[in-house]
Amino acid sequence: MGQLAIKSMELYCTRILQANRIWHDVFEANTRGLHIYQKLGYKVFKTENLNSKALLYMDKAI
Repeated sequence: MGQLAIKSMELYCTRILQANRIWHDVFEANTRGLHIYQKLGYKVFKTENLNSKALLYMDKAI
């Protein structure tokens, strides 16, 4: 279900918004979400500490 939602969002971004890059953030502790994003081709481009938690910024060229 999560992968389908992300793929639908990517389709919307390319067709409606005419975007060529998508980025989002995810906490490092969210291993399930992180796994799905990586599986769909997202890569970490920045990391920061937010309230003592590692926040990963991920992007993907579309």
